[in-house]
Amino acid sequence: MAPNAKGMFVVRMIEPEGALVLGDATGGMSWALVLEPVDKNSTRHITRSRGAYDRLPSDCSSSSSGTRSTSGCNDGS
Repeated sequence: MAPNAKGMFVVRMIEPEGALVLGDATGGMSWALVLEPVDKNSTRHITRSRGAYDRLPSDCSSSSSGTRSTSGCNDGS
């Protein structure tokens, strides 16, 4: 199966020798790769990701009694 543009990252920001921020086309997620100089001989690499997620279906969420129903959820139960 060949990849398509639907699942690709979009470049959000580039700072040469400093940072690359990628994300999806909707703005629902991002992935940042940052280089920070520590001293003359060292560089710190920082990776951060952030993403939105869909809430669980109502039959998978906690009930008013505080117990969690798992019938019909995608966890194999």
